[in-house]
Amino acid sequence: MTVVSVEGMSRPRMPPALWFGLAAVAVALALVLDTWLALVIVFAALALIAAVLGLLARAALEEGGPPVPEQALEEARRTTQTLKSNGQ
Repeated sequence: MTVVSVEGMSRPRMPPALWFGLAAVAVALALVLDTWLALVIVFAALALIAAVLGLLARAALEEGGPPVPEQALEEARRTTQTLKSNGQ
């Protein structure tokens, strides 16, 4: 996936095959439904997928908790112990 820069902001660009797939779904639905209804259904499906993925991402972020620099804390403990033992 390539990244496109727009006025200092970069965002991922969707591959053309994905656009083609979405258009094919809309056209297939348009064969049995009105075109506007087919497009609304495709849009609603994409919005639903985006909402579900957003909720899953939020749950994963909340579950993770803040990062803890374990290696730095352990090194600080060792340094403190070494300084105390050499000072006595």
